[in-house]
Amino acid sequence: MQISILVPVHNAQDTLRDTLDSALALAGPDTEILALDDGSRDDSWQVLQDYADKVQVSRQDNSGGCATRNRLLEMSGAPFVHFLDADDIVDPGRNEQQREFLQRHPKIGVVTDTLRLFYEDPHEDGERFAPCGDDWWVSLIRHRIPFTSSALWRRDAIEAVGKWDESLPSGQEYDLYFRFLKAGIEIAHLDLAKTRYRMPSRNAPPKRDPARTMLLEAAFLDRVEAYLIGAGGLTRSRRMALEGKRLQLARKLARCDRQAARDLADRVPRARIVALPPQEGLPRTYLACAALLGFDMAETVADRMRARHAG
Repeated sequence: MQISILVPVHNAQDTLRDTLDSALALAGPDTEILALDDGSRDDSWQVLQDYADKVQVSRQDNSGGCATRNRLLEMSGAPFVHFLDADDIVDPGRNEQQREFLQRHPKIGVVTDTLRLFYEDPHEDGERFAPCGDDWWVSLIRHRIPFTSSALWRRDAIEAVGKWDESLPSGQEYDLYFRFLKAGIEIAHLDLAKTRYRMPSRNAPPKRDPARTMLLEAAFLDRVEAYLIGAGGLTRSRRMALEGKRLQLARKLARCDRQAARDLADRVPRARIVALPPQEGLPRTYLACAALLGFDMAETVADRMRARHAG
């Protein structure tokens, strides 16, 4: 057995069949598929029974996504592992191409694929999500490393950094990528675009408290920055990535916690805002306004502009 496809399942009855069908189409003769139901309250377990002749299915009391991934890792036996979330889809051939790449490059611990984002229709050709350059630290800071389902991992590399952190409520794969980089385990990317990532419905309420999620992301940036400073690795491009990401988060946070947003934006010196490159949520006009007038006034101007366009 060369590849284990590991599917953590929690209340996924509406999407699980698409995911398992894609796993079966993806699997070769040297692939095993394991699905673990993490205390679902819907009909996910009943759906899994329909696949029990082709997929190793089991269930446990609700323990959380990372605990479920760790348990699946313990249950599996292949040297290469693919954690496939129960609402994503992967096209045939991807894992074999990633496995062959890892076998040719023994120093690389994980290889990702470009994500094709979709909402309702898995076949819609939506936005592509890929790393933003050659510096993996910059992609980590900017949250541009493709998510869990995109990756094929070496089992021994995951085990070497302590597996998934079961204490984290969000951002688990970024914590794992962070520990890979700290340990000197290389990450690579193949632009296969064979991973289809299901986005939440545009009208769906957020599953988590948005303010808490953003503050956790801000705290993660602090951890990365502290490590880079200590390791002498805080280059100009990485510092600019940190400042741009903090300002992006502050803008989003301003919609639900203005004071927390001000505190975060204050971490970015006004004198350096004007040097930041335009990016998502930070157009050139906004950066100029924030550098000249400060974050709070720039947000006030932006609020008035949105109200004017809405009217």
